[in-house]
Amino acid sequence: GRFIYTNPAALRLLGVERPDQLIGRAVLELVHPDDRKQIGERMDRVTREGAVLRSTVRMIRGDGSVFALDGEAIRIDFDGAASNMVMGYDVTERDETFSRMALADRMLSVGTLAAGVAHEINNPLAYVAANLETLAAELPNMLLDHRSRLRETSLRALVSDAREGVTRMSAIVQDLRSLSRHGDDSSRPIDVGGVLASSIKMAHNEIRHRARIT
Repeated sequence: GRFIYTNPAALRLLGVERPDQLIGRAVLELVHPDDRKQIGERMDRVTREGAVLRSTVRMIRGDGSVFALDGEAIRIDFDGAASNMVMGYDVTERDETFSRMALADRMLSVGTLAAGVAHEINNPLAYVAANLETLAAELPNMLLDHRSRLRETSLRALVSDAREGVTRMSAIVQDLRSLSRHGDDSSRPIDVGGVLASSIKMAHNEIRHRARIT
């Protein structure tokens, strides 16, 4: 359970300059606290069974930074004493790349979903908007016949509110379409201010409780 030998590559990997900075120290001291139980069990298995298959563990460098070590261990005879030898590789960059790829894949799925939602919303939105325009045009005739129980101002306010709602939903649909647009290699001018305003608007509900955008 303690270091008895480290090669130069291990020193560089663990961020120390001299072997005596590691020799005698408990191995688990350099393992991330959340992974110590798992690694302790693997060390016991090597002792009992002679080897363990490769796995990834988070290690702590001398400067306190954390990196991912992909390693395997076997039981050997070292200077006449049974010891566990670990062979490992720093796979931090690989894991970060995989994480970025997974995020990109999720964003592609979100874009596909956004395109479908925008399409489904847009169809009923079109005839709601058309009906509102017809209603607005017929409103004066309805008021002339005095068949409405509401005052003219109330009726016009209802139509105005409905129009505003349709306008806002249309803007949301446009934002979703912009979000889902991928694979479009055509070059065209972009209104950066509009893109930023759209992004801020979509994120506003999450941002407003914790930050103010200037």
